[in-house]
Amino acid sequence: MLNRIRSLGDACEEDLEVYYVPDFRFPQSAEPRLIRLLTFVLVIVLAILTIWIYRFVTNLLVHVPVIWKGN
Repeated sequence: MLNRIRSLGDACEEDLEVYYVPDFRFPQSAEPRLIRLLTFVLVIVLAILTIWIYRFVTNLLVHVPVIWKGN
């Protein structure tokens, strides 16, 4: 009986060596250059959009009171 338990334990250890636990890092299959390029383009577009919205809002704050006064 002890030999049977020992052999089952050995089988379990052998099975553990067969299974591969994946490494959960950033996937290497994706093109790193493409991801970096798209990230760079996204940051530039967001920066331009932020500046445009800021200028639009400040332009409204400057000109709307003048329109209300009638000048």
